[in-house]
Amino acid sequence: MNRLIRVLPLALALPVWGFDLVGTGGFEYKSAQTGRYTPVVSVLEHNRLDNVNAVSLWITRQWESSWYPSAEVNKRIVDKGYTPIFILYWFADDISVGYIREHEEEYYAYLKRFRSYLDEIEGEKIVVLNPEYNQFGVEGWSGYNHLLLKSAAILDEGDVIMGPCVGDFGNYDAAQDPRNWKRFDASLRDAMHVFDFIAFQEMRSLTRNTPAQIQQTARRIESFSAYLHTTYRKPVFLAYLALSTWGEKGEYLQEGVMRELARRQPVLEKNGLMGINLFHLADVPGHVGYFGPGEEHFGILRSDGSAKPSAAVFKLIRS
Repeated sequence: MNRLIRVLPLALALPVWGFDLVGTGGFEYKSAQTGRYTPVVSVLEHNRLDNVNAVSLWITRQWESSWYPSAEVNKRIVDKGYTPIFILYWFADDISVGYIREHEEEYYAYLKRFRSYLDEIEGEKIVVLNPEYNQFGVEGWSGYNHLLLKSAAILDEGDVIMGPCVGDFGNYDAAQDPRNWKRFDASLRDAMHVFDFIAFQEMRSLTRNTPAQIQQTARRIESFSAYLHTTYRKPVFLAYLALSTWGEKGEYLQEGVMRELARRQPVLEKNGLMGINLFHLADVPGHVGYFGPGEEHFGILRSDGSAKPSAAVFKLIRS
């Protein structure tokens, strides 16, 4: 592979929305208040989010092609001018060296089935591999390079742009954390030459983080993207940015981070950051996970469809 990215210019050009983690259908937005369904593209257009040019879909271990039928992806996403981003989350929280060794062949069979599905999707596709894998001992395991190389060999075609995704785990009180970031180098340095980009994630909520830690997020993104770009000499993709508005100051903090990202855009471009993927467009009542009640409030729209203050600021991030 080792080819240039054609869909994305090497700049901050891909602010997008990430689908619900559990993949409950996903082509229409359901208002928690009215119960009405509205096509996702219509929600974007209504809120004038014209800097959005892609839609991401989570592909978990339980994934079936019926979740996102290829004909519907082509009709509702590709034909509307949006690039589909597939986030492959097969190992999820079970990730460990032992689990990979025990289930490796099952994982490859899943990739082959997914590759056949991708053949039915028109145009170029972006694939993010195994987000947050760098924990539970995998981060220092050189054997993970083999899994990455074989994954790339299975999925590689001219229409697929792909990269691995590390989690940003460490000291959020500091904008820079190179000691923690160096811990996963052994797991991917020998495989990075076959990939188009390297991805990372950032997730914050007052249920787990202090206001000061959340306020560091934009600086953290700037530092981490610079580190990844310099170390691996590839474009960098913020595969999902989750900023919960749970709590009294939640919306204020989310807006502040968005404003900082917009202000730092020229520097982020120099750092090789090719895009930002939001998790989620709108709040998802009932969503569960690590951040507890904060999981329901990651959107830049509320569950009734109204815009949070961050939505207007988000529009400032443009290609």
